[in-house]
Amino acid sequence: MKLHEYQKKAIQFCLDCKQTYLAIDLGMGKTAIALHVISQTKQKAFVFAPLRTIYTSWPDEIQKWTPHLKYRILHGPDKTLVGINDVDILLMNYESLKWFSQQNIKWQRRLVVYDEASMVKSHSTSRFKMLRKMYILWTEYKLCLSATPAPNALSELWSQYYLLDRGASLGQNITSFRKQFCTAFSYPGMAFTQYKVDPRHTQRIYDLIAPRTFRLEAGDYLEMPPITYNHIPCVLPPALKKKYDKLEKDFFLELEESEIEVPNAAQMSMKLRQFVQGGLYDEDKVWINIHNVKLSALKELLDTSCGTPILCAIQFRGELAMIRKEFPTVPVIAGGVPAKVSNRLINEWNAGKLPLLLCHPGSLSHGVNLQSGGHTLLWYGLTWSLEQYLQLNGRLYRQGQLNPVVIHHLVMKETIDEAVLNALASKDMGQTALLEYIKEYKHANLKKL
Repeated sequence: MKLHEYQKKAIQFCLDCKQTYLAIDLGMGKTAIALHVISQTKQKAFVFAPLRTIYTSWPDEIQKWTPHLKYRILHGPDKTLVGINDVDILLMNYESLKWFSQQNIKWQRRLVVYDEASMVKSHSTSRFKMLRKMYILWTEYKLCLSATPAPNALSELWSQYYLLDRGASLGQNITSFRKQFCTAFSYPGMAFTQYKVDPRHTQRIYDLIAPRTFRLEAGDYLEMPPITYNHIPCVLPPALKKKYDKLEKDFFLELEESEIEVPNAAQMSMKLRQFVQGGLYDEDKVWINIHNVKLSALKELLDTSCGTPILCAIQFRGELAMIRKEFPTVPVIAGGVPAKVSNRLINEWNAGKLPLLLCHPGSLSHGVNLQSGGHTLLWYGLTWSLEQYLQLNGRLYRQGQLNPVVIHHLVMKETIDEAVLNALASKDMGQTALLEYIKEYKHANLKKL
């Protein structure tokens, strides 16, 4: 396999910098870059990554780029560190960290790769706290890989860069980071204080992380087909809109089958999202159907798609049940679906055998190539998570896609759907500004060299 010139530049950057954040767009070969760094440093490596990625992407890329390197997947009941000195690359998912932290074995320090590093964006999780204690296990070479380093806020950068340089860039603890860069705020009734980066300090954060961050944007290097974002408006009938407004205002709604009471504002968002999708869960977690507005829109899109395969993102199991009443055999990839079944469906999609594939974005947002099977994505149910949103879009819009990509959104007018879209746009603007600065910084310094 032959590397792109931009990949060669990224590899050299990693070798020179030693602690590098590869903020590279989806489909541009982050894994190949990391493998060449591992190979050229002649160090053994430990890779943390999402589960599906350690079973598919990393083994496939190892065979493609560095077949001379031996690897082992540390997952399942039989995982073991016995004999690891003969293994070049150890692959483990983040959920196995607790097991790993309990092992007692002497080994030579390894280069470490945090794939999809935004999965450790929260400093308060046990995942980050365990990784923080493991810092002494790794050599000076450390890599973070992600196309979405700050999907929600710049404050999410602190924990990721700490794992790279132990606080050299953004401070040795979250308290000092907040003191330097953040403002505190709270809302009436909140039991805790929240923090956000003060806009006056945004540029300072950019400047501090830029020297160890390598940015590649797909549009600068790859000939990509056009991508279109299309909003399909949906409207609740007047009677249902009154019920929606009452639920939003009174935190209570009486239905024929049940009474729905919302205990607090945090739960209100979830209930309103359920409502626009067609139903509500009652106190016994039973889904009550209310309307088929979005289901009708899905049927219309399928009727007018001329056989074009559609990847359809849903949010609730109740939606799945409603869709399957209309399409009983439609396949789905979501929580609870065995990995063997999911992998079979992915292969069938890429072979063009599935006209409609339902998915939960959290189950397909990392480490999956779907560009061979279609070029149309429908957000049947929207997500608050910018990371999930961008990652799922990137399953289709990535290197190897030959057709114009269309991202449809079913948007219920004058409801929470519009608020979710606005929030995604706002978060994306913040992350885009960060990545654009990193790119310009890198280009300027490369010219100096």
